[in-house]
Parts: sequence; C-alpha cells; structure tokens
Amino acid sequence: KNILCTLEKALLPGPSITRLHLNLESSMDGLEEGFRSDAVVLIFPLYVDALPSHLLRYLHAMERAIVENNIRTTLYAIVNSGFYDAHQNRHALEMLKIFCEKTGLMYGQGLGLGGGGMCEGMPISDGPLRPFQRAIEALAGNILAGMRAEDLYTTPAFPRALYKFAAEQGMLAQARKNGVSKRDIRRRTGYGEED
Repeated sequence: KNILCTLEKALLPGPSITRLHLNLESSMDGLEEGFRSDAVVLIFPLYVDALPSHLLRYLHAMERAIVENNIRTTLYAIVNSGFYDAHQNRHALEMLKIFCEKTGLMYGQGLGLGGGGMCEGMPISDGPLRPFQRAIEALAGNILAGMRAEDLYTTPAFPRALYKFAAEQGMLAQARKNGVSKRDIRRRTGYGEED
C-alpha cells in the first residue's frame, strides 16, 4: 500500500487511476477493463522468485482476451521482495516480459525493490527508503511519458547486516507469538537436531 500511494503521488496531477485488487478469491469478471487503458502497472510481492499465484491466474485468464481483442497497452511493474538484493526480482520481471511478447503488449519498465520488508509502517519519502522513492518517481516519469526503459533495481540505504539481523529478529518474534521455539525452527528446516 505504501508503494502504491507513493506511485500515485508521483503520477499526480496526471491520468486517472483505477485500482484493481487481486487475490485468490478475485473473480475474473470485468478485469479485462484493467488492460483497456494507456498503461497498466502491476505491483506485487515476490513469491519464490516469481509472480504470486493469483497474479499468474489473472494473466493466464487475460492472455486470450488480450490477443483476441487486439488490446495494446504498456505494462509496467513494481516487484517488492523481502530479500535484501533487488536483483532477486529479475525472474519475475522476465516472466512479465515473456507475457508481453506472447500477447503483443508493450513492456514499459520494471522496478525491483529489495529489502521491501522495511516498507511496512515506514514512510518511503525519507530515511533508508528514500532510494525507493527516487526509483518510483523515475518509473512514474516513464509512465507519464509513455516511454520504455531498462528495469531498475534498488535497495534501502540501510546496511545489509542490520537488515538481516532485523529480519531474523522479526521472524523469531513471529515464531514466539505463534508458539514456535528456536529449537522447533531448526528441527523443521532440517538444521541441527533430528526428529
């Protein structure tokens, strides 16, 4: 949500924006209209180096309609990854490029954000997430101009070691909250102790 709001601000006072929220329960009815615009921007989290299943389902459902109706629009994307390295998102962006080639859509640009776990509850406009805002503003400029550009990859202005430490502490806090001990984590992931 933080990423979407930042993009919307960067696009103002530009085009009208229609939000479509997809999840596993989303109906495919009426979603074709999302592709009947000058530009489509997909914003999604990285799932196992790829697109989330509900987005894959949507794109698969849209593929035939795009080709049959000769829909021509430009596709842009922002992929938010919890991994520190932004290039972890490149496979998901490559999948979208292949989708565009297959359907005849124009691929505009992708933005891969690393360290995206920091986006929750922290403003993107300053501090360690300032690089995200600059990248989102660059993407917004290309959307407004209808331009294509090379994919951008950016990470927070925050040391990798501290990010990893904070992520591990967050995971352990979540585990404790759910009644899982460090010992349970090691056992379930195959580290150390045997069952």
